[in-house]
Amino acid sequence: MVKPRFQRNLLRAPAAVPLTILLLLGALGTSNPGGGVPPAGPGAPSPSPAPLAGKVIVLDPGHGGPNPGSIGVGPTPEKDNVLAIGLYAKELLEAAGAKVVMTRSADVDPSVGTPWEGQPTGQLDARVATANNSGADVFVSIHNNYNNDPSYTGIQVYYDVNRPESAPLAQALHQALLTTLGAADRGLMDGSWLKVLRETRMPAVLLEIGFLSNPDEAYRLSTPAFRRQAAQAIYQGLLSYFRAGSG
Repeated sequence: MVKPRFQRNLLRAPAAVPLTILLLLGALGTSNPGGGVPPAGPGAPSPSPAPLAGKVIVLDPGHGGPNPGSIGVGPTPEKDNVLAIGLYAKELLEAAGAKVVMTRSADVDPSVGTPWEGQPTGQLDARVATANNSGADVFVSIHNNYNNDPSYTGIQVYYDVNRPESAPLAQALHQALLTTLGAADRGLMDGSWLKVLRETRMPAVLLEIGFLSNPDEAYRLSTPAFRRQAAQAIYQGLLSYFRAGSG
């Protein structure tokens, strides 16, 4: 730390100062024996706690292992993009005090080593079980979109409309993604047909971040900068959701 330029002058008393004045200055200095900033009084505000302390959040990067998800026209498949976004989001959420449970933290099939390994819906069953056994407050599944029309871009957010407790979470994340990424709005969608939204026992959403069928978005999804931006949007959306008292 750079010392203030005037500090040396404060510590050096001129020779002509009478002894009585020096004694008086010394007596005044003993009012804060430790020096520096005086201790806060009983009425002083305490430091703010971590904004997500006590919250348990499941992040679910889709696909993995032999299941690449959408391949698209960009340099990286869906499974790589969403894992990177999820890991970046995990860092942000944990720094804010949350406990984060990942359904996968590497390029693996999350059903491996579970009772659902090798079954047709094994990946999905394993994800649901991880969420339901975690005591989580929310479940956020992360995906990329695809459409036969390469001009399609933007954000879609799915939730089970038969589970109204998921609606505030979907709305908060939808708005944060649109605002942070400046993306086209493809709407809030009914995801009641999706197993991970229908069978999890906490507010749950599935995010479709960008279209791998669009050359521009497919390229951006492969870059660390855009992945971090998407993670920041997820963090901001969850922060808004919990601050609103929804979770």
